[in-house]
Amino acid sequence: MAEEPSTSVTQERASAVPVSARSMRSRLARIGAKAPAGNPVLEPLFRSVRANHPKADLALLERAYDVAEKMHGSQMRKSGDPYITHPLAVTTILADIGMTEPTLVAALLHDTVEDTPYTLEELRADFGDEVALLVDGVTKLDKVQYGDSAQAETIRKMIVAMSRDIRVLVIKLADRL
Repeated sequence: MAEEPSTSVTQERASAVPVSARSMRSRLARIGAKAPAGNPVLEPLFRSVRANHPKADLALLERAYDVAEKMHGSQMRKSGDPYITHPLAVTTILADIGMTEPTLVAALLHDTVEDTPYTLEELRADFGDEVALLVDGVTKLDKVQYGDSAQAETIRKMIVAMSRDIRVLVIKLADRL
């Protein structure tokens, strides 16, 4: 007398039906998108990036963060916080408004060329021409003087920066917040 398979065995067999490759890729993409970041400090940034750009290369952003953190090393802000908190905050602001990967990478690295031994050439080799162009533009805007006497020169430099790439000005504005 053969026993009838239990309900759970029947359900298990039904779920063992082959799944299409497209469906499997879709499932894996969803699982991968929810995987925690290697560095928990980056999770709020990654959450914002995933909300606006689900297919963004989070590994690239993590690599940029690692470079910025290493280059800024033991630098501290006036508040006593580690310096890396500043570029991370700037990048999170930009991620919240939907900026794309190159802009976010440039935001993470925006002070490295000016404040550390990391050169623009090294940055270009590590992250490409587009990111290097943005960081160079922000660095040039950093040299802008603030105050009444320098107002016309400041406006001129901002207009020049905007005419080359508006993202430079967007990074600089987030930097000043």
